[in-house]
Amino acid sequence: MTSAHLANRLFRGAALAIALAALGFTVWLVAAERSWNEANAPQPTPAAAFINGSIGTELAPLVAFEVLPDLFPDEFHPLDRLKNQPNGTHGDWIDQYGFIRKSLAPAENNDGTPLPVGFVLSHHRPATGAPSPVPFVGLSCAACHSAEIRADASKPGVVVYGVGNPTMNLLAFSEALRGVFSKKRVDDQSASEYVLTLEAIQKEQAKRGRTLTILEQTMVALWIRAARAEQLRYAEVIDDPLPPEQLFDPQWMPAGPARTQPFRSLVRVHLNRPGMSARAAMPDQGFSKIPVVYFQAHEYHGDWAQFDGSVKNIVARSTFAASTAGANVNNLSVKDLAANIYAAAEYTEKLAPPKWADVFGQLPDREKAASGRAVYRDNCYGCHGGPDDRNGWTHADVTNQKYRFGEVVPLSDLGTDPERVTFRHAAEVTQVLFDEFNTDFRKDHPLGTFTKDELRANVGNRAGYYNGPIAGAFLRAPYLHNASVLTLAELIGLESRRAKFYRGRNPYDLARVGYQSPAVEAIAPTDSNYYFLFDTNIRGNSNRGHRYPSWAFPPDGHPVDPKRRLELENLLEYLKSL
Repeated sequence: MTSAHLANRLFRGAALAIALAALGFTVWLVAAERSWNEANAPQPTPAAAFINGSIGTELAPLVAFEVLPDLFPDEFHPLDRLKNQPNGTHGDWIDQYGFIRKSLAPAENNDGTPLPVGFVLSHHRPATGAPSPVPFVGLSCAACHSAEIRADASKPGVVVYGVGNPTMNLLAFSEALRGVFSKKRVDDQSASEYVLTLEAIQKEQAKRGRTLTILEQTMVALWIRAARAEQLRYAEVIDDPLPPEQLFDPQWMPAGPARTQPFRSLVRVHLNRPGMSARAAMPDQGFSKIPVVYFQAHEYHGDWAQFDGSVKNIVARSTFAASTAGANVNNLSVKDLAANIYAAAEYTEKLAPPKWADVFGQLPDREKAASGRAVYRDNCYGCHGGPDDRNGWTHADVTNQKYRFGEVVPLSDLGTDPERVTFRHAAEVTQVLFDEFNTDFRKDHPLGTFTKDELRANVGNRAGYYNGPIAGAFLRAPYLHNASVLTLAELIGLESRRAKFYRGRNPYDLARVGYQSPAVEAIAPTDSNYYFLFDTNIRGNSNRGHRYPSWAFPPDGHPVDPKRRLELENLLEYLKSL
């Protein structure tokens, strides 16, 4: 046998061995993925899906997520560094980003992990939703739609589901996560110029007595490579992440607690554009309060949802919300993730808010509330409806008011801040969202059940805000769509609306029905509970408009008639009962 023939046989033998190994690996992977996927069954009930169900927003492998505060203390202990208070620590990343500790949640929702409410574990990989051999940390609906209501800043509060989280600084948290992938070391002694590496994670876990398995090492390495590439690409559209000293500065991160910029996110994610206002070619300042999700069924809520009345199908609404938080059209097609979206949406259909007494242990003044009910019927019901006395909500036209429930009230009538409904590419986003789920996807998408008629872009003269139910009115603070009014007393004209106030982990104000804030005396707040200065003179923050009842806002600054003022006090007491 010649050397050429021998080499040829050896080559073919090696090729066959490689092919057999690859086939064996493929067979093993298919079998292994089936076992990995067993942990990804849909949640058993709609409530469980809302609280504990992943919605395709996996952030990081658990073994990596656990050590991020150790590797990035500036990003995940920011107020310790920025505020330099003499009394020491101001809490960990859970406190500073306004999340809720599971130890405060009802016992059935406390799984014993140190993760906050709404942070869940799944065996899905980010982006694809493919099964993972190691758990990833992701989000459920409850991450945004829950709150810890504290009447006393020094004591734990009551955890409530279905309300928009008034303390969560989601955009600052997202920006901090984005920054960990691009942050580089200062010294030149490291084998890698990046801070976040597999080796760094292994070292921090070793300090805890933990050695990563081969599968954990593999998944962490793959996650870092994919996530870093995605973030570097994303930076080409929206610029580099902010440094940690700017994360809580309203000049750099103006949304602050309780607010997002949802349609800027939709434009960035689905159109690959930076997100601009439609007004004077300025950056988008369309801040939107994280909404409550009570009574979302059509019979209670009317035909449309969102502050701008742009979505009719509530499953589509939940799907788009997940996509702004990191999910995409591909992983949302995965069976159990889609099932969680459906079930969580179902949970909100007839979800009723807790009563004032359930949260604060006291009843509203019965006599004043009874008088306030008449004031509400005469001045508020026509736009917002009211309780149906069967633990639901009604918007039947039973008053002599102009009936406007379910309408999008034009900006010219309502007078509130316009930025939320004047973003660029509004019409294109509607079309792209429909196409991605219903036309462009490679097969029938389980969440692509909405029709084109169930989405609309209210632009130009149609731009405005939707008149819907206000069940749980006392839990909707801060008020207006952009969270620019701190209490109901200010919203209804009983007190003047503050031009500036502090936000953060504000305790509840039982008397004024909203949130407390000390008087604004400094440009840069230094209290860890009140760290964000909210200035209503900044574009996107206006507290003007919604001057109802109209008689509570007399022209030229004249005071309200004393009798009318008593009516406002009664109205305020009644609003506690909704």
